[in-house]
Amino acid sequence: MNVKTSIVLELPSMLARYAKGQSTLELDGNSIKTVLDDLRFNFPELAARLTNEVGELFPYLEIFVNEQRLSKEQLEDHVLADGDRLELVTLASGG
Repeated sequence: MNVKTSIVLELPSMLARYAKGQSTLELDGNSIKTVLDDLRFNFPELAARLTNEVGELFPYLEIFVNEQRLSKEQLEDHVLADGDRLELVTLASGG
């Protein structure tokens, strides 16, 4: 049986314009990969700014799940539960 998992994704304001102006999205998926796949399908302009051509998150982005930062290594294996909240954070650089 395939259970639908609804995830809330919070976007930084600079990326919301690529999601039809929405800073909060409700997506389907039980893993980070499936959520990113849902983004690619529904918001291709946004997805192009988040992942490279093989679907890997760009290094200047971090993902938090329920306020806990996931390392790049955890992204592939992390299982999401219905109602989880993801937050995309852009890392600042400078000198």
